[in-house]
Amino acid sequence: QPYTELAFRGAQYAADQGHADAYHRRLMTAFFRENLDIGDRGVLARLAEEVGLDPANYTAALDGEAAVTSASTDGGRTWNRP
Repeated sequence: QPYTELAFRGAQYAADQGHADAYHRRLMTAFFRENLDIGDRGVLARLAEEVGLDPANYTAALDGEAAVTSASTDGGRTWNRP
């Protein structure tokens, strides 16, 4: 079984960006059908980009940085992270 804490952090970021459903489907497909390691940062960043998330902001969210700039078209809103 993969170490999934990072995938869960990524899921919260994806939800904040309005991509929760696509992110969830992509991770489930990657894990169950493609046998990808969803505990690997590189794999997660690639999957996040595939569903429309900015990989740099996504990776920052995985790292738990204090603020992550939204990649959406909302004028560069800032999301505060715990």
